[in-house]
Amino acid sequence: MNTLKRGMFSQRLEAVKALENKTREEKATLLAAVETQRNARLVKDLIIHIVFFVVFVLIVVLQLNPQSLFIINTSLKNQILFNQNNQYIEIKTTSDFLEYLNSTFCDSISEMSLENNEAMNKIIGNTVRIRTARVKSDSCSDNGFNLTCYSNNYDKDTKDRSPFGTNDMYTYTSNSHGSYVFGHNQYVWDRSGYYVDIPVSNINTEVASLIDNGFFDIQTRSVIISFSTLNLNFQSRTSVFTMLTEWTAAGSVNPYYSIRTYRIQLYMDALDRFRGFLEVSFFVFILYYFYYFVNEARIDFKLGRFRVYISHFKNIFDFINLTLFIASIALYLAFLGDNSRDLNIDSQLQATSYPLYLENLGQTALVLYQISAINILLMSFKTFRFLVVHRRLYILWIAISQSRIQLITFTIMFCIMLLGFLFSGWLTFGTDIPSFNGFVTSLGTLLQFIIGNPPDYEAMSYTNRALGPIYFLLFTIFMFFILVNMFVAIISDSYQNISNTFEKKQKNKKYLLSRWGRTMKSLQLLFTPNSLDIYDLVLMFIDKKPGLIETEGIDPSIFKDEIMNIHPSIKDEGTLCYYADLLMKVQRARVKYLDQIQSSKNTGVTFELKLMGQQVHKKDLDTWKKEAKVKEKKKFESIQQNINTLNAKLDLLLQAMNVPQSSIPQLINTSTGINNGNIPSSSSNGSINGNQINLSGGTNAP
Repeated sequence: MNTLKRGMFSQRLEAVKALENKTREEKATLLAAVETQRNARLVKDLIIHIVFFVVFVLIVVLQLNPQSLFIINTSLKNQILFNQNNQYIEIKTTSDFLEYLNSTFCDSISEMSLENNEAMNKIIGNTVRIRTARVKSDSCSDNGFNLTCYSNNYDKDTKDRSPFGTNDMYTYTSNSHGSYVFGHNQYVWDRSGYYVDIPVSNINTEVASLIDNGFFDIQTRSVIISFSTLNLNFQSRTSVFTMLTEWTAAGSVNPYYSIRTYRIQLYMDALDRFRGFLEVSFFVFILYYFYYFVNEARIDFKLGRFRVYISHFKNIFDFINLTLFIASIALYLAFLGDNSRDLNIDSQLQATSYPLYLENLGQTALVLYQISAINILLMSFKTFRFLVVHRRLYILWIAISQSRIQLITFTIMFCIMLLGFLFSGWLTFGTDIPSFNGFVTSLGTLLQFIIGNPPDYEAMSYTNRALGPIYFLLFTIFMFFILVNMFVAIISDSYQNISNTFEKKQKNKKYLLSRWGRTMKSLQLLFTPNSLDIYDLVLMFIDKKPGLIETEGIDPSIFKDEIMNIHPSIKDEGTLCYYADLLMKVQRARVKYLDQIQSSKNTGVTFELKLMGQQVHKKDLDTWKKEAKVKEKKKFESIQQNINTLNAKLDLLLQAMNVPQSSIPQLINTSTGINNGNIPSSSSNGSINGNQINLSGGTNAP
């Protein structure tokens, strides 16, 4: 509870009050102490981050079990997609699709029937759903040719909603209550269309009937086949299998597929209970990080720098990370709270109906694990923030930061060149070579070219005998030999300069403990109750040993001796050396703060707050003069108020002594106390000098 209260109070809020009556040198020292204390606590933050990272990764791995998913998915793909006789991924035309559907698909599905005791993957509900999306006839302009035109795009204006087939047996539905399907020619296919649920036992007959009744024709733009399987041998895992074929207006058929495998029953054995314990720990960590984020925002709001807080990259990064974590928790709770998840396996396996709820749960599980994957990536990036605990680990990050201007210039040049080659390759080779068919595909091809995986040179030469070799040669010279090596040179030069500077600084530093010794002592003090903060120690030195920390060239052993005198309760030799080394860090860090304070005309508390994390904003000279004039005027008004108070007391004194007020000259002329912001330097009866009032002349008081 004390730690919680202390965290809510914050040393930055303490520093605001401490800076008010301090000299510039003392202000710089206190600001350096705040920075040093933050860096010393990075070890604690790093440990918490690593533990949280490990807990989260373990939860995701134990939930997902990628090895089991790989085995199940590979088995399903080999059985349905990659059959040696007729492979799904080799479908190119309508006839290829119909041949695959009649032979390989029907045979494979029949083997996965519930009645087949040898089937490892059984189709839940004994039902397969086939859905088609169609466009209307004359859904595009015939340009005066008087021919029927069928649009290549499927949207609200072109989609067909009228019944079709023999005796209009197939009717349109706006929502089949399934999940969205992502494709290539069209990014996403909605839930609308015409669907048929086919029992596995009659798969051959029903598929033949669909073909005979014209379920697949020239108006078809996609065919989506979906079913769900259960494999009890891998902790009751369900696989939602979706096969999408996109039918273009040119007559080609492009096949795609997706498999979403997840667990139905999540808590079955001791390992699952251990995962449940980790999930509770994960939730506690989220509460801790959420509290820390909100508390820091509260502190910065009190310091008047909330806008800077919310615009800082680190805080934006943390906000995105926390938001994704909260979203993943909400999805997981929704997944657990679905009543249909813990289904009665026996009754469901005996039913003959398409299990829509498994398809929707598969969509939820997919989004959940994708968000988890993004969070793991963000957390790995977040680790760079803590590398400052060891300068040699942090040196690469410093090298990138120091060369940011050169890297920005290089990135602009790189993007210009890459876009030029991208559009050139797309327009030149995109009509014949699949690796250049589209913007994203061309971008991926060129990026692979840069890292040493070039496109097919023979295909490029065959497509365009003149531009093919020239394009390949120019890209190799400019992008690979010049720009890539330029990038390496920028990073290498910056890294070498930072390394040399680091080595020189290390030789000039004096410490009583090694870096490893300071790290271990810092870890030890993390678990020591009521341990002394370096900020509090610096305040003691400023109070009892003023000017000692500011002394140049002081030996750390002197700090060690003074710590023993100031704080006799610290008797451990290692702890004394540790605090002495931290004071040496404060002494070095204070130099930059002192330079910044002295280089600015505004040396008030507001300026120092900006040094504690906010960008330094120096006021222009006119603004500073106006503020100085207002401050001086307030000072004069305060003096005038004191003068009026003194006159009133003097009148009371004269009345008590029975001295007629008319016989006493006016000692202080209050009417001329302030004249256009100036204080009169003298009068016939008295004078005002600065903050002192000198009464002279006139009748002497008895």
